[in-house]
Amino acid sequence: MVAAGGKLRREAIMRATPKWLSAEHKAEIRRLYRIRNELIAATGRLYEVDHVVPIRNKSVCGLHVPWNLAVVQRDLNQKKRNYLVDHASTQERPPLTEVCVP
Repeated sequence: MVAAGGKLRREAIMRATPKWLSAEHKAEIRRLYRIRNELIAATGRLYEVDHVVPIRNKSVCGLHVPWNLAVVQRDLNQKKRNYLVDHASTQERPPLTEVCVP
């Protein structure tokens, strides 16, 4: 079942990746994933590349673009889930406070 979830996630990312991304944009995305891997290796903590504006949400669909990605600790990202974090009103949604790389 995990493999199916991973496949669905990859498909969602592919759909959210615009065809107009430049080579520089794609290089920046790869850089963020490298930073995630380096943080994991250096700290032993788990990190993820988060979509600040979720790519799957009831009210909005974010893109898989460098300016919508941030490297965050896995536990914080899992608290955020696919919510769109509104920093003015976080009553129902957990805040995403410890962003490593904007």
